[in-house]
Amino acid sequence: MLFLATAFSGWAAALLLAAGICVPYAVRALKGTSLAPHYFIGLALPAAALLHAWLPMASIPIRRFDRTGLSIATVAFALLIAQAALGLALRASAAPRRGRLRHVHLVSMMLLVLLVAGHIVRSR
Repeated sequence: MLFLATAFSGWAAALLLAAGICVPYAVRALKGTSLAPHYFIGLALPAAALLHAWLPMASIPIRRFDRTGLSIATVAFALLIAQAALGLALRASAAPRRGRLRHVHLVSMMLLVLLVAGHIVRSR
């Protein structure tokens, strides 16, 4: 049962990540819509990732898990927190800084996707 809960929460977090990535592109295509779903997802993702991590850590000795996969997940989680903070800074930024922050937000999103993919591959 624990395996199913962990797997479900992990895939749910991965789908939430994909949805969060797609929202800004959909907003750009549908001019006049809001980025509010992107902001909500961006703040909900760390909670979903924490739930996914907490389930197995709270019940099984950690040495049963792949250390490389856990290391990748730990870096991904830290980057996810930084990404949420960066998104909040971007939301509140003035026009001159906005372009640079958007670029950093985009590049860190790409790195986050690579880390999540690496964690999935190592954990299967």
